[in-house]
Amino acid sequence: MTSTSAPPHSGVFPPWTPEGRNNPFPWYAEMRKAGTVHYHPELKAWGVFGYQEIREVFTDETRFGPAPDSPHGRASQLSSEDRKYGLLVDTLPGLQPPEHTIHRQLFNPFFTPRAIARYRPLVQDAARKLLADLVPQGSFDLVHGFAYALPMLAIAVMLGLPHDLDHFRRFVRGFRGSTIVSGPDGSRPHLNDIELARQTRDDFEEFLEPVLEEHKAHGAGADPICASMNVDLTGITLPRDELVTKSAMMWFGAATHTTQTLITNTILELSRHPDQLQLVREHPELIPSAVEEVLRFHGPVFLIGRPVHRDTELGGVKLRAGERAECWLQAGSRDPAVFPDPDTFDVRRRPGQPNLAFALGRKYCIGAPLARMEGEVALAEWLRATKDFEVVEPEPRDWANSLQVVHLRRLRVNVTPAHDFEPA
Repeated sequence: MTSTSAPPHSGVFPPWTPEGRNNPFPWYAEMRKAGTVHYHPELKAWGVFGYQEIREVFTDETRFGPAPDSPHGRASQLSSEDRKYGLLVDTLPGLQPPEHTIHRQLFNPFFTPRAIARYRPLVQDAARKLLADLVPQGSFDLVHGFAYALPMLAIAVMLGLPHDLDHFRRFVRGFRGSTIVSGPDGSRPHLNDIELARQTRDDFEEFLEPVLEEHKAHGAGADPICASMNVDLTGITLPRDELVTKSAMMWFGAATHTTQTLITNTILELSRHPDQLQLVREHPELIPSAVEEVLRFHGPVFLIGRPVHRDTELGGVKLRAGERAECWLQAGSRDPAVFPDPDTFDVRRRPGQPNLAFALGRKYCIGAPLARMEGEVALAEWLRATKDFEVVEPEPRDWANSLQVVHLRRLRVNVTPAHDFEPA
Protein backbone atom coordinates (compact mmCIF):
# COMPACT_ATOMS: atom_id res chain seq x y z
CA MET A 1 0.00 0.00 0.00
CA THR A 2 1.17 3.50 -0.82
CA SER A 3 0.61 6.38 1.61
CA THR A 4 -0.46 9.64 0.03
CA SER A 5 0.36 12.05 2.83
CA ALA A 6 2.52 14.86 1.43
CA PRO A 7 5.48 16.02 3.57
CA PRO A 8 4.66 19.23 5.48
CA HIS A 9 7.48 21.11 3.76
CA SER A 10 6.42 20.17 0.23
CA GLY A 11 3.80 22.90 -0.16
CA VAL A 12 1.42 20.29 -1.55
CA PHE A 13 -1.67 19.48 0.49
CA PRO A 14 -4.48 16.91 0.07
CA PRO A 15 -8.07 18.12 -0.25
CA TRP A 16 -9.04 17.10 3.28
CA THR A 17 -6.89 19.98 4.57
CA PRO A 18 -7.88 23.68 4.38
CA GLU A 19 -4.90 24.42 2.13
CA GLY A 20 -5.78 21.52 -0.14
CA ARG A 21 -9.40 22.55 -0.54
CA ASN A 22 -8.18 25.91 -1.83
CA ASN A 23 -5.83 24.35 -4.40
CA PRO A 24 -5.77 20.54 -4.64
CA PHE A 25 -4.30 20.40 -8.15
CA PRO A 26 -0.58 20.23 -7.22
CA TRP A 27 -1.40 17.30 -4.94
CA TYR A 28 -3.29 15.52 -7.74
CA ALA A 29 -0.28 15.94 -10.03
CA GLU A 30 2.12 14.66 -7.37
CA MET A 31 -0.02 11.61 -6.72
CA ARG A 32 -0.44 10.85 -10.42
CA LYS A 33 3.33 11.00 -11.02
CA ALA A 34 3.77 8.15 -8.56
CA GLY A 35 0.92 6.10 -10.03
CA THR A 36 -2.76 6.34 -10.81
CA VAL A 37 -3.99 4.38 -7.75
CA HIS A 38 -2.88 4.92 -4.14
CA TYR A 39 -4.10 3.90 -0.72
CA HIS A 40 -5.37 6.74 1.50
CA PRO A 41 -4.82 5.78 5.14
CA GLU A 42 -6.66 8.97 6.11
CA LEU A 43 -9.78 7.85 4.23
CA LYS A 44 -9.27 4.09 4.62
CA ALA A 45 -9.84 3.76 0.88
CA TRP A 46 -8.03 3.59 -2.44
CA GLY A 47 -7.64 6.88 -4.30
CA VAL A 48 -7.98 6.75 -8.09
CA PHE A 49 -6.33 9.58 -10.05
CA GLY A 50 -6.07 8.46 -13.69
CA TYR A 51 -8.79 9.11 -16.26
CA GLN A 52 -8.80 5.56 -17.63
CA GLU A 53 -8.86 4.00 -14.17
CA ILE A 54 -11.76 6.24 -13.11
CA ARG A 55 -13.60 5.22 -16.26
CA GLU A 56 -13.13 1.56 -15.28
CA VAL A 57 -14.54 2.15 -11.81
CA PHE A 58 -17.66 3.86 -13.14
CA THR A 59 -18.38 1.57 -16.08
CA ASP A 60 -17.42 -1.93 -14.89
CA GLU A 61 -20.15 -2.82 -12.40
CA THR A 62 -19.00 -6.42 -12.14
CA ARG A 63 -15.91 -5.14 -10.27
CA PHE A 64 -17.05 -1.87 -8.69
CA GLY A 65 -20.33 -1.04 -7.05
CA PRO A 66 -22.69 -3.40 -5.24
CA ALA A 67 -24.97 -5.83 -7.00
CA PRO A 68 -28.66 -4.86 -6.71
CA ASP A 69 -29.18 -7.18 -3.74
CA SER A 70 -25.83 -6.46 -2.08
CA PRO A 71 -25.71 -5.06 1.46
CA HIS A 72 -22.56 -3.04 0.71
CA GLY A 73 -24.37 0.30 0.30
CA ARG A 74 -24.16 2.44 3.44
CA ALA A 75 -27.79 3.49 3.10
CA SER A 76 -28.95 -0.12 3.49
CA GLN A 77 -27.20 -0.26 6.89
CA LEU A 78 -29.11 2.66 8.41
CA SER A 79 -31.52 2.17 11.27
CA SER A 80 -35.23 2.30 10.44
CA GLU A 81 -35.50 5.71 12.16
CA ASP A 82 -32.66 7.13 10.05
CA ARG A 83 -34.11 5.63 6.89
CA LYS A 84 -37.48 7.24 7.63
CA TYR A 85 -36.13 10.76 7.88
CA GLY A 86 -33.06 10.53 5.68
CA LEU A 87 -34.88 11.42 2.49
CA LEU A 88 -31.63 12.27 0.76
CA VAL A 89 -29.51 9.39 1.98
CA ASP A 90 -30.19 7.69 -1.34
CA THR A 91 -29.45 10.35 -3.90
CA LEU A 92 -29.97 9.08 -7.41
CA PRO A 93 -26.36 7.89 -8.00
CA GLY A 94 -26.54 5.81 -4.82
CA LEU A 95 -29.86 4.08 -5.46
CA GLN A 96 -30.11 0.51 -6.67
CA PRO A 97 -32.88 -1.06 -8.77
CA PRO A 98 -35.83 -1.07 -8.65
CA GLU A 99 -35.97 2.34 -6.92
CA HIS A 100 -33.15 3.70 -9.10
CA THR A 101 -35.09 2.61 -12.18
CA ILE A 102 -38.28 4.31 -10.96
CA HIS A 103 -36.50 7.61 -10.33
CA ARG A 104 -34.70 7.42 -13.66
CA GLN A 105 -38.05 6.93 -15.38
CA LEU A 106 -39.39 9.93 -13.47
CA PHE A 107 -36.46 12.23 -14.24
CA ASN A 108 -35.42 11.27 -17.77
CA PRO A 109 -38.24 13.11 -19.64
CA PHE A 110 -37.26 16.38 -17.96
CA PHE A 111 -33.66 16.29 -19.19
CA THR A 112 -34.17 15.68 -22.90
CA PRO A 113 -32.81 18.35 -25.30
CA ARG A 114 -36.38 19.49 -25.97
CA ALA A 115 -37.15 19.85 -22.25
CA ILE A 116 -33.91 21.73 -21.57
CA ALA A 117 -34.66 24.09 -24.47
CA ARG A 118 -38.10 24.74 -22.97
CA TYR A 119 -36.60 25.65 -19.60
CA ARG A 120 -33.86 27.93 -21.00
CA PRO A 121 -35.96 31.12 -21.39
CA LEU A 122 -37.39 30.62 -17.90
CA VAL A 123 -33.89 30.33 -16.41
CA GLN A 124 -32.80 33.31 -18.50
CA ASP A 125 -35.63 35.40 -17.08
CA ALA A 126 -34.73 34.36 -13.52
CA ALA A 127 -31.06 35.26 -14.09
CA ARG A 128 -31.93 38.68 -15.47
CA LYS A 129 -34.19 39.47 -12.52
CA LEU A 130 -31.51 38.46 -10.01
CA LEU A 131 -28.83 40.53 -11.75
CA ALA A 132 -31.17 43.50 -12.10
CA ASP A 133 -31.26 43.65 -8.30
CA LEU A 134 -27.59 42.80 -7.68
CA VAL A 135 -25.54 44.71 -10.24
CA PRO A 136 -26.67 48.23 -9.18
CA GLN A 137 -25.26 47.47 -5.71
CA GLY A 138 -21.74 47.57 -7.17
CA SER A 139 -20.43 44.98 -4.70
CA PHE A 140 -22.12 41.81 -3.48
CA ASP A 141 -21.67 38.15 -2.58
CA LEU A 142 -21.81 36.24 -5.86
CA VAL A 143 -22.55 32.91 -4.18
CA HIS A 144 -25.50 33.95 -2.04
CA GLY A 145 -27.02 36.44 -4.46
CA PHE A 146 -26.63 34.71 -7.81
CA ALA A 147 -24.84 31.34 -8.03
CA TYR A 148 -26.89 29.78 -5.22
CA ALA A 149 -30.17 31.54 -5.99
CA LEU A 150 -30.40 30.82 -9.72
CA PRO A 151 -30.48 26.99 -9.62
CA MET A 152 -33.01 27.05 -6.80
CA LEU A 153 -35.30 29.34 -8.79
CA ALA A 154 -34.83 27.13 -11.84
CA ILE A 155 -35.91 24.03 -9.91
CA ALA A 156 -38.90 25.92 -8.50
CA VAL A 157 -39.96 26.77 -12.05
CA MET A 158 -39.59 23.14 -13.13
CA LEU A 159 -41.52 21.80 -10.15
CA GLY A 160 -44.24 24.44 -10.29
CA LEU A 161 -43.44 25.67 -6.76
CA PRO A 162 -43.74 29.18 -5.32
CA HIS A 163 -40.55 31.19 -5.82
CA ASP A 164 -39.65 31.47 -2.15
CA LEU A 165 -35.85 31.70 -1.89
CA ASP A 166 -35.82 31.96 1.90
CA HIS A 167 -37.70 28.67 2.22
CA PHE A 168 -35.50 26.99 -0.39
CA ARG A 169 -32.29 28.04 1.32
CA ARG A 170 -33.56 26.69 4.63
CA PHE A 171 -34.54 23.37 3.05
CA VAL A 172 -31.18 22.93 1.33
CA ARG A 173 -29.33 23.68 4.57
CA GLY A 174 -31.53 21.15 6.28
CA PHE A 175 -30.66 18.48 3.73
CA ARG A 176 -27.21 18.32 5.34
CA GLY A 177 -28.82 16.53 8.24
CA SER A 178 -29.82 13.79 5.82
CA THR A 179 -26.30 12.95 4.71
CA ILE A 180 -24.76 9.67 5.87
CA VAL A 181 -21.77 9.63 8.18
CA SER A 182 -19.95 6.74 9.83
CA GLY A 183 -18.59 6.64 13.34
CA PRO A 184 -14.87 7.36 13.83
CA ASP A 185 -14.31 3.70 14.62
CA GLY A 186 -16.08 2.53 11.46
CA SER A 187 -19.31 1.92 13.36
CA ARG A 188 -22.74 1.62 11.78
CA PRO A 189 -23.55 4.54 9.44
CA HIS A 190 -26.07 7.06 10.67
CA LEU A 191 -27.55 10.39 9.65
CA ASN A 192 -25.45 13.48 10.19
CA ASP A 193 -28.21 15.17 12.21
CA ILE A 194 -31.42 13.23 12.77
CA GLU A 195 -33.22 16.17 14.40
CA LEU A 196 -32.35 18.48 11.51
CA ALA A 197 -33.42 15.80 9.03
CA ARG A 198 -36.75 15.30 10.82
CA GLN A 199 -37.50 19.03 11.00
CA THR A 200 -36.55 19.55 7.36
CA ARG A 201 -38.81 16.76 6.22
CA ASP A 202 -41.73 18.07 8.25
CA ASP A 203 -41.22 21.62 6.98
CA PHE A 204 -40.84 20.51 3.39
CA GLU A 205 -43.98 18.37 3.50
CA GLU A 206 -45.91 21.32 4.95
CA PHE A 207 -44.57 23.58 2.17
CA LEU A 208 -45.40 20.98 -0.47
CA GLU A 209 -48.92 20.16 0.75
CA PRO A 210 -50.84 22.99 -1.02
CA VAL A 211 -48.89 22.29 -4.22
CA LEU A 212 -49.91 18.63 -4.11
CA GLU A 213 -53.52 19.54 -3.41
CA GLU A 214 -53.49 21.85 -6.42
CA HIS A 215 -52.11 19.07 -8.61
CA LYS A 216 -54.70 16.60 -7.37
CA ALA A 217 -57.52 19.06 -7.97
CA HIS A 218 -56.54 19.87 -11.53
CA GLY A 219 -55.35 16.48 -12.74
CA ALA A 220 -52.16 15.48 -14.50
CA GLY A 221 -49.65 18.12 -15.50
CA ALA A 222 -46.30 18.17 -17.23
CA ASP A 223 -43.99 18.79 -14.27
CA PRO A 224 -41.94 16.28 -12.21
CA ILE A 225 -44.32 16.39 -9.23
CA CYS A 226 -47.23 15.28 -11.41
CA ALA A 227 -45.03 12.57 -12.91
CA SER A 228 -44.19 11.19 -9.44
CA MET A 229 -47.90 11.25 -8.51
CA ASN A 230 -48.77 9.04 -11.48
CA VAL A 231 -45.77 6.74 -11.98
CA ASP A 232 -46.28 2.96 -11.81
CA LEU A 233 -44.85 1.73 -8.48
CA THR A 234 -44.95 -1.97 -9.32
CA GLY A 235 -41.99 -3.73 -7.71
CA ILE A 236 -41.14 -1.21 -4.97
CA THR A 237 -42.55 -0.78 -1.47
CA LEU A 238 -42.00 2.97 -1.18
CA PRO A 239 -45.36 4.69 -0.43
CA ARG A 240 -46.43 7.12 -3.14
CA ASP A 241 -46.58 10.14 -0.82
CA GLU A 242 -43.02 9.47 0.28
CA LEU A 243 -41.91 9.01 -3.33
CA VAL A 244 -43.37 12.42 -4.26
CA THR A 245 -41.69 14.16 -1.33
CA LYS A 246 -38.41 12.31 -1.81
CA SER A 247 -38.34 13.11 -5.51
CA ALA A 248 -38.95 16.81 -4.90
CA MET A 249 -36.23 16.93 -2.26
CA MET A 250 -33.84 15.13 -4.60
CA TRP A 251 -34.37 17.84 -7.19
CA PHE A 252 -33.40 20.55 -4.71
CA GLY A 253 -30.58 18.61 -3.09
CA ALA A 254 -28.96 17.56 -6.34
CA ALA A 255 -29.50 20.72 -8.33
CA THR A 256 -28.16 23.39 -6.01
CA HIS A 257 -24.59 22.90 -4.84
CA THR A 258 -23.27 21.40 -8.08
CA THR A 259 -24.70 24.14 -10.30
CA GLN A 260 -23.90 26.79 -7.70
CA THR A 261 -20.26 25.71 -7.80
CA LEU A 262 -20.19 25.63 -11.60
CA ILE A 263 -21.47 29.22 -11.78
CA THR A 264 -19.12 30.43 -9.04
CA ASN A 265 -16.07 28.71 -10.54
CA THR A 266 -16.89 30.11 -13.99
CA ILE A 267 -16.75 33.70 -12.74
CA LEU A 268 -13.72 32.94 -10.56
CA GLU A 269 -11.67 31.31 -13.34
CA LEU A 270 -12.54 33.97 -15.92
CA SER A 271 -11.42 36.63 -13.43
CA ARG A 272 -8.13 34.74 -13.03
CA HIS A 273 -7.69 34.46 -16.81
CA PRO A 274 -8.55 37.89 -18.26
CA ASP A 275 -7.36 36.92 -21.76
CA GLN A 276 -9.94 34.11 -21.80
CA LEU A 277 -12.63 36.44 -20.43
CA GLN A 278 -11.92 38.87 -23.26
CA LEU A 279 -12.20 36.05 -25.79
CA VAL A 280 -15.63 35.08 -24.49
CA ARG A 281 -16.82 38.69 -24.45
CA GLU A 282 -15.72 39.14 -28.06
CA HIS A 283 -16.99 35.73 -29.16
CA PRO A 284 -20.11 34.78 -27.18
CA GLU A 285 -20.42 31.64 -29.29
CA LEU A 286 -17.59 30.36 -27.04
CA ILE A 287 -19.84 30.38 -23.96
CA PRO A 288 -20.71 26.64 -24.15
CA SER A 289 -17.05 25.63 -24.55
CA ALA A 290 -16.06 28.05 -21.76
CA VAL A 291 -18.50 26.34 -19.39
CA GLU A 292 -17.20 22.95 -20.48
CA GLU A 293 -13.63 24.07 -19.82
CA VAL A 294 -14.58 25.21 -16.33
CA LEU A 295 -16.10 21.77 -15.69
CA ARG A 296 -12.82 20.18 -16.79
CA PHE A 297 -10.39 22.66 -15.25
CA HIS A 298 -12.16 23.27 -11.93
CA GLY A 299 -15.08 20.88 -11.65
CA PRO A 300 -17.56 20.98 -8.76
CA VAL A 301 -16.95 17.50 -7.33
CA PHE A 302 -13.86 16.28 -5.49
CA LEU A 303 -14.53 12.57 -5.34
CA ILE A 304 -17.14 9.84 -5.73
CA GLY A 305 -16.55 6.42 -4.23
CA ARG A 306 -17.54 2.93 -5.24
CA PRO A 307 -17.21 -0.28 -3.23
CA VAL A 308 -14.99 -2.98 -4.71
CA HIS A 309 -17.30 -5.85 -5.55
CA ARG A 310 -14.65 -8.54 -6.02
CA ASP A 311 -10.88 -8.94 -5.87
CA THR A 312 -9.45 -7.11 -8.85
CA GLU A 313 -6.54 -5.09 -10.20
CA LEU A 314 -6.67 -1.40 -11.06
CA GLY A 315 -3.78 0.70 -12.31
CA GLY A 316 -1.38 -2.11 -11.46
CA VAL A 317 -2.58 -2.30 -7.85
CA LYS A 318 -4.52 -5.17 -6.28
CA LEU A 319 -7.80 -4.26 -4.59
CA ARG A 320 -9.84 -6.62 -2.44
CA ALA A 321 -13.59 -7.12 -2.27
CA GLY A 322 -15.14 -4.93 0.40
CA GLU A 323 -12.61 -2.10 0.01
CA ARG A 324 -13.51 1.26 -1.56
CA ALA A 325 -12.22 3.01 -4.63
CA GLU A 326 -12.52 6.80 -4.28
CA CYS A 327 -12.33 8.53 -7.67
CA TRP A 328 -10.80 12.02 -7.68
CA LEU A 329 -12.80 13.50 -10.56
CA GLN A 330 -10.85 16.76 -10.73
CA ALA A 331 -7.62 14.79 -11.04
CA GLY A 332 -8.99 12.65 -13.87
CA SER A 333 -10.11 15.73 -15.76
CA ARG A 334 -6.53 17.01 -15.68
CA ASP A 335 -4.88 13.75 -16.69
CA PRO A 336 -2.23 14.73 -19.29
CA ALA A 337 -2.64 11.34 -20.97
CA VAL A 338 -6.11 12.48 -22.08
CA PHE A 339 -6.05 16.30 -21.96
CA PRO A 340 -2.93 17.90 -23.47
CA ASP A 341 -1.53 20.80 -21.46
CA PRO A 342 -4.15 20.08 -18.76
CA ASP A 343 -3.21 22.92 -16.40
CA THR A 344 -3.91 25.57 -19.03
CA PHE A 345 -7.37 27.13 -18.96
CA ASP A 346 -8.44 27.39 -22.61
CA VAL A 347 -12.04 28.25 -23.54
CA ARG A 348 -11.36 27.10 -27.11
CA ARG A 349 -10.33 23.61 -26.04
CA ARG A 350 -11.89 20.78 -28.04
CA PRO A 351 -11.15 17.65 -25.98
CA GLY A 352 -11.38 14.23 -27.52
CA GLN A 353 -12.85 12.71 -24.34
CA PRO A 354 -15.55 14.04 -21.99
CA ASN A 355 -14.44 15.52 -18.69
CA LEU A 356 -15.36 13.75 -15.46
CA ALA A 357 -17.24 16.56 -13.74
CA PHE A 358 -20.49 14.56 -13.73
CA ALA A 359 -18.96 11.05 -13.57
CA LEU A 360 -19.51 8.37 -16.24
CA GLY A 361 -21.48 5.22 -16.97
CA ARG A 362 -24.93 4.28 -15.72
CA LYS A 363 -24.55 6.61 -12.73
CA TYR A 364 -23.67 9.62 -14.91
CA CYS A 365 -25.39 12.65 -13.39
CA ILE A 366 -28.84 12.85 -14.94
CA GLY A 367 -28.98 16.59 -14.21
CA ALA A 368 -25.80 17.38 -16.19
CA PRO A 369 -27.68 18.87 -19.20
CA LEU A 370 -29.62 21.18 -16.88
CA ALA A 371 -26.47 22.24 -15.01
CA ARG A 372 -24.68 22.99 -18.28
CA MET A 373 -27.62 25.02 -19.56
CA GLU A 374 -27.85 26.99 -16.32
CA GLY A 375 -24.11 27.60 -16.42
CA GLU A 376 -24.34 28.89 -19.99
CA VAL A 377 -27.30 31.14 -19.20
CA ALA A 378 -25.63 32.46 -16.04
CA LEU A 379 -22.45 33.36 -17.93
CA ALA A 380 -24.28 34.93 -20.87
CA GLU A 381 -26.44 37.10 -18.60
CA TRP A 382 -23.46 38.00 -16.41
CA LEU A 383 -21.53 39.26 -19.45
CA ARG A 384 -24.59 41.11 -20.70
CA ALA A 385 -25.13 42.87 -17.36
CA THR A 386 -21.52 43.78 -16.54
CA LYS A 387 -18.94 45.90 -18.31
CA ASP A 388 -16.23 44.79 -15.91
CA PHE A 389 -15.93 42.88 -12.66
CA GLU A 390 -13.34 42.05 -10.02
CA VAL A 391 -13.18 39.21 -7.54
CA VAL A 392 -12.19 40.80 -4.25
CA GLU A 393 -10.27 37.72 -3.10
CA PRO A 394 -8.80 35.96 -6.18
CA GLU A 395 -7.49 33.10 -4.02
CA PRO A 396 -10.53 32.54 -1.76
CA ARG A 397 -10.23 30.25 1.23
CA ASP A 398 -13.80 30.03 2.47
CA TRP A 399 -14.48 26.60 0.97
CA ALA A 400 -17.04 24.30 2.55
CA ASN A 401 -15.54 21.41 4.47
CA SER A 402 -16.63 18.65 2.12
CA LEU A 403 -14.95 15.93 0.10
CA GLN A 404 -17.85 15.65 -2.32
CA VAL A 405 -19.25 18.83 -3.84
CA VAL A 406 -16.58 21.44 -3.12
CA HIS A 407 -18.15 24.89 -3.04
CA LEU A 408 -17.28 28.35 -1.84
CA ARG A 409 -19.50 29.66 0.91
CA ARG A 410 -19.05 33.26 -0.26
CA LEU A 411 -17.23 35.19 -2.97
CA ARG A 412 -17.46 38.98 -3.00
CA VAL A 413 -17.28 40.71 -6.36
CA ASN A 414 -17.14 44.33 -7.46
CA VAL A 415 -18.94 45.05 -10.73
CA THR A 416 -19.33 47.85 -13.23
CA PRO A 417 -22.70 47.74 -15.02
CA ALA A 418 -22.81 47.51 -18.81
CA HIS A 419 -23.78 50.72 -20.64
CA ASP A 420 -27.16 49.32 -21.68
CA PHE A 421 -27.86 47.54 -18.39
CA GLU A 422 -31.37 48.07 -17.04
CA PRO A 423 -31.73 47.79 -13.25
CA ALA A 424 -34.90 46.50 -11.60
